[in-house]
Amino acid sequence: MKIFTKIILLFVVSLLLSQVAFAQLKSVKMPAVEKIIQEKGDKILILNVWATFCKPCVEEIPTFIKFAQAHNDVQLVFLSLDIKDAFPKIVSQYIDKLKMTATNLWLNETDADYFVPKLDENWSGAIPASLIINTATGARKFVDGEMSEAELNEAYDLIKSSKY
Repeated sequence: MKIFTKIILLFVVSLLLSQVAFAQLKSVKMPAVEKIIQEKGDKILILNVWATFCKPCVEEIPTFIKFAQAHNDVQLVFLSLDIKDAFPKIVSQYIDKLKMTATNLWLNETDADYFVPKLDENWSGAIPASLIINTATGARKFVDGEMSEAELNEAYDLIKSSKY
């Protein structure tokens, strides 16, 4: 009987641990992303749009994580554009592998003509892409393409000092 109880307990713990991995990734529609973008506060929002199949996206993620860890006034949000078949398992595996401790969202939208201009009217739709917003002033900068650490620092400094 004790062995059976231990097996059941082990099964329940493994199930809970697997749910924890998936819990760090949330499926959202574009209105929820727009709400995040429009929220007022005292942080610099960095919204990085990525996908597991995009090599430059995956390569730049550690730069964003390191940057956010060094700046306590940054709210980092990763927005995955992966296909539905990759959600949640494959995307969550990347989140775990890359130690993406920020807010992780998966955009549950398929119509790029709808969601691309809502993020930024100048966005080509290519990834990676990043939106940096001073949530206190509304100043924003959109970067269509990969960002180096120097470019991220420059964009942050510009947006942080901007009075809009």
